[in-house]
Amino acid sequence: MSSSSTSNWPRSTSETNHNRSTINSSNTSLQITQLLNLKTLGAFALGSLATLGTIAIHTRYFKRIPTADLVHPKLIAQRKWIKGIVTSVGDGDGFRLYHTPGPFWRWPLKLRKIPVTTKDLKDETISIRLAGRLGADAPEAAHFGKAAQPYSAEALSWLKKEVEGKRVWVQLIRRDQYGRIISSD
Repeated sequence: MSSSSTSNWPRSTSETNHNRSTINSSNTSLQITQLLNLKTLGAFALGSLATLGTIAIHTRYFKRIPTADLVHPKLIAQRKWIKGIVTSVGDGDGFRLYHTPGPFWRWPLKLRKIPVTTKDLKDETISIRLAGRLGADAPEAAHFGKAAQPYSAEALSWLKKEVEGKRVWVQLIRRDQYGRIISSD
């Protein structure tokens, strides 16, 4: 062996310790990076779950149904109950309901308002027809050139007195051929 060529074996203790600390620091930085990636992934997953949960709660408890056409068939199949304010009564067995889900529709925390003008209520109410437990039908008022049935005025005035402007709960049973929601009383 020549003197110009020095052997790298065995290494000195200081060289070995330096190499070990370099390896350990690179392993440590790799572990820290992996840990940060796991924390980021966990935060992302938690944020995603919170967002999906919020959307599900909003859809189930706070989303307003503006018209009978937008009542989901699943709600009808499950015979869900909805609450709202009766805005007008059409005849002895039908009325218009302004759906009011969730909180903040009444005093003391009345943050949401119910429209009162016909223009504001257009396309914002659900047409409801009462079916009754026995499928009873109220007498029809005069319309489409047909004469009014007996006691139709009394049926209309009774329903107006009972429900108009009041908060009611209705059970969604089915949709009829005119697009109204049939409900039980």
